[in-house]
Amino acid sequence: MEAIEIKPNQIPKLKFSRRDVLSTKGSRTNRFLKIKSLSIKTQLDKIPITIHFKSKKRGVFVTKTNAIMADSKYVTLQGGEKIPANSIYQLKPL
Repeated sequence: MEAIEIKPNQIPKLKFSRRDVLSTKGSRTNRFLKIKSLSIKTQLDKIPITIHFKSKKRGVFVTKTNAIMADSKYVTLQGGEKIPANSIYQLKPL
């Protein structure tokens, strides 16, 4: 599935499902650990990352950011935009 590139300031216009995009408990645990790890790395090293996520109706998106903060429910991007953690299926440092 091809991801649509989106700017972080456009994310608040999207709607997200309450259902998790990852199907297994192991993959959800790995995502949580990766989010926490990249949250620390982006704060300390200022490395950019890409986040692949799925909206409720419009499909798969990818965005780039330099810093993230994370809790158990949301990932907050550098500009204050929030993505529900259960909508994220991939994070990668650039």
